[in-house]
Amino acid sequence: MTSPHAPFTALKSVLTGAGFTISKESPDGFTAESTVTLAKWALGSRKARRRISIRLDAGTRTVHLREALTETSLGFPPPAFLSESWKQKGTRKTATLAGHGPGGGGEIRFGELRDELKSLVERAGWRFMYEAAVAP
Repeated sequence: MTSPHAPFTALKSVLTGAGFTISKESPDGFTAESTVTLAKWALGSRKARRRISIRLDAGTRTVHLREALTETSLGFPPPAFLSESWKQKGTRKTATLAGHGPGGGGEIRFGELRDELKSLVERAGWRFMYEAAVAP
């Protein structure tokens, strides 16, 4: 990976392979989003959206990563069984949200790609900076 933007190509590939859609591209960064329906029925739904923001600082050869997870309801929230589990070590949080309702369900895992992205960046000879306290 010799191009100054080589980590971006590989990061985009990993994120699109994990079901993310790339948006808001610029020469020094992009945002990736993934939405999962946790529960739905005829009168409404409950969804979770995961956003990852990647910013490259070519001067310091650093890739900055930010993550956010938001949950939204539309209409009348469906009668559903929702479960959430999370683990936190320092500023790094991982979480799993799962939902099951009459019209189906889904699961989203927050933080699951972070270590894979970090490893990819470091193999390319760049530094990886996780910005936990800043929303994308």
